Amino acid sequence: RANRIDPAKPILIGQRLRLPVATASLVSSRSDVRSMLDTWSGRLGVAVTYYDPLIGAGIGELMRPNTRLVYLESPGSLSFEMQDVPAIAKVTHGKDALVVMDNTWATPLYFRPLDHGVDLVIQAGTKYIGGHSDIMLGTVSANAATVARLKNTVRQTGQCEGPDDAYLGLRGLRTLAVRLERHQKSGLAVARWLEQRPEVLRLLHPALPSHPGPRGDEAAPEYPRSVRGPRCERRGPHRCGRP
Repeated sequence: RANRIDPAKPILIGQRLRLPVATASLVSSRSDVRSMLDTWSGRLGVAVTYYDPLIGAGIGELMRPNTRLVYLESPGSLSFEMQDVPAIAKVTHGKDALVVMDNTWATPLYFRPLDHGVDLVIQAGTKYIGGHSDIMLGTVSANAATVARLKNTVRQTGQCEGPDDAYLGLRGLRTLAVRLERHQKSGLAVARWLEQRPEVLRLLHPALPSHPGPRGDEAAPEYPRSVRGPRCERRGPHRCGRP
């Protein structure tokens, strides 16, 4: 009973373009998260507000007295906004709420959210960690303030990972650094080439000076400037040649 969400207390969630603040309140940064919240949050008595991912410390203005959680993803999927994680965490903790972050894009090699004030970090192990599109795996990392509740939740909900998926996840970790280094070089080369193409209306890549908000290396010094591939909007029916 002590672990149940009080419907009178909100959660905050950050969603790219417009992120959410939640009543057990919440804020988020992914379209799939937003879809789930729009569908499920009302059934669970949770109110959600979406916020601009570049809001930084201004997120405090959206938080309510009953806000319990801020949820973010940085960079945001598809539009790649780099959020000011330490500023968001400082404001959120000042209002007695938790910060949860999806760190799938950076992986723990390139950004360690727990070192920047995040309370719980989730990671889709099916992507960079697995590396071969052949596992179902996810991870949650917790700080000292939340680890006991996380363990209790895992035990009560029966969460577990199959031995084969765990083995394949360990296999992927052995080559993670090598693969991400290549992703950086290739992704930035393609982004710079696409930015010069007349067929491209706009290109979003956190390493480029044209990217809105802080670049990856400005948001966090250890964050590589070119981990991710670009997203571009195409002009007309043209096809781009190869870089």
